[in-house]
Amino acid sequence: MKTPKPPRALIHYSTAKVDTFDIPNGHFKVRTQGRLYTIGIENPLKVGITKALVPRSALLFTDAALEKFSPHTFWTLSFYKRLFGQHRSVAFGDVVWKQSDTVREGDVLRIKDVQIVPINDRGRRAWQRTKVAVVLTLESTLLGSVLMLATATTAIQLKWFTAAPYLMIERLVPGTYDFLDRAFTWLLPKLLVTGAGLLVVLSILFIQVSQRLATKSFRADLSKLGY
Repeated sequence: MKTPKPPRALIHYSTAKVDTFDIPNGHFKVRTQGRLYTIGIENPLKVGITKALVPRSALLFTDAALEKFSPHTFWTLSFYKRLFGQHRSVAFGDVVWKQSDTVREGDVLRIKDVQIVPINDRGRRAWQRTKVAVVLTLESTLLGSVLMLATATTAIQLKWFTAAPYLMIERLVPGTYDFLDRAFTWLLPKLLVTGAGLLVVLSILFIQVSQRLATKSFRADLSKLGY
């Protein structure tokens, strides 16, 4: 998929005080599948963020730090985050920086360069890997269901329009079409209900995010930093 134009700056909203990050050796301990998530500063809606929170500080990544982030992957259950401009650190691990690469303005810390380092805490590293594995399993299951539904739909359509493929497949693997018919009947309503449920949940989350982020936008601090 074509990579969108890189943003001028990326921002991460945090519930921690800015003093937590404004130290000689800055260290962001990742807790979301082993990566740091951000969104483009130009994005006015912030709908790529799904965690509703009232932030106490913001990390603003600019200059060389932008190279350590990439657009959220499209091939995931959270594909909408790619569409809404969310980015994440390019590799699994904590994010660190030097105080000399930072500029603070109020509750916003601008960070001009970062490094991605291994997670030293074994427990947290194992938990982050577990979350990655769980998400990959869910995504694989969903993808398999969608592929099976697409295969069943295509096969049924071919059966209706021409008998040649049907006869050939039935000779090679007897009972194939009966299986596909059952799979189609079983999968379709479940996928429709799941899809509708996800739309409702995401809509509620996006509304909550907009309401809570509106309580503190850091607009004055960002303006003083030139953003």
